[in-house]
Amino acid sequence: MSSHIGRLLTPTLDRQLVKKRITELEDGRKEEEYEYQSVVNDPELLALNREQLCEEAIYKRQMVVCTMEQMCQCMDDYLKAEANSSGGDNERFSMAY
Repeated sequence: MSSHIGRLLTPTLDRQLVKKRITELEDGRKEEEYEYQSVVNDPELLALNREQLCEEAIYKRQMVVCTMEQMCQCMDDYLKAEANSSGGDNERFSMAY
């Protein structure tokens, strides 16, 4: 049932044939060329998703910024710990995984 929920909440694209061109070559063979276009199967749902994302953009941006700051702090702490614990060049890093 969960696979159906994802389909209901997410607009998908369908590929539709828009143009078919048949060209006859000099040697008598026929060459077919197809042109496809991606079409949103539920434009109303796409508009709703876009509206919700726009409303939540400030919060999502803040969440990403906070997460990046935490990652930078974590990397900084790791580098400081490595610098304090390494004794020589041949010694393995004490915090290596």
